Amino acid sequence: MKKNILFITLAIVLGFASLTLFTAIAQEVIYDGISLTNSPLPTLIIGGGLSVLSAVLAGCVARLVFSPYKIIVPVFISLFIVADTTIIIVNDVTVDPAWFDLLAGGSLIIGIWVGYYYTQNVRQYFRKFS
Repeated sequence: MKKNILFITLAIVLGFASLTLFTAIAQEVIYDGISLTNSPLPTLIIGGGLSVLSAVLAGCVARLVFSPYKIIVPVFISLFIVADTTIIIVNDVTVDPAWFDLLAGGSLIIGIWVGYYYTQNVRQYFRKFS
């Protein structure tokens, strides 16, 4: 039981940390920041797609850390995204409208769940051959 709690906590922490790292690379390193008011449309489309892909990869990382399927891992990562998005909107961290930040946060949540679920299905598929 204690081992499961440790791995669940590790999966949540590494999943959220990898989400932070991957989205920072996608938004800040590749595009030097993405903003609805300051970025051209191609940057918004490609940068948004890379952000979702970052979330999918982070979901995969979280799933690979903790093997048994536990819904608690993506739930907690999603709650961290909700909290982060709320802080950004409430404190006026960006000049973007709230709907843009909500859409960005929602797409990250969807990406986490897709990556987490996808990794589970890939593992089950390859177990058939081993």
